Amino acid sequence: MAERDNATEGGPAGYLLDFLVEHHPALYSIDELDRLLASPDQDPRQERFLLEKAVKILVGDGLVHRLGEFVFASHAGLRAARLLRPQ
Repeated sequence: MAERDNATEGGPAGYLLDFLVEHHPALYSIDELDRLLASPDQDPRQERFLLEKAVKILVGDGLVHRLGEFVFASHAGLRAARLLRPQ
C-alpha cells in the first residue's frame, strides 16, 4: 500500500476506497485487505499501519463502514466515487 501512496489523488485512503467501491458489496477483513493490498517490497508493519490509518480516515469521513474486523464502502462512499469518476 505504501507504493500506492501516489497511485490516486487520495493516497492510500483513496486507493482503499477505490478498491472497496470496485468490489462492493463485499465485506473484507482488515487481515484480508492487508494480504491483498500489501506491496511485497515494503515493510509489513508499515503496510499495516497505512491500511489501518486509511480505514480510520475513511470511516471518519463516512465513506466506509466498519463492523468489527470487516469494512465495506458506505452509500456515501459509493456516491462520492460515482461523482468523482471522470465522464
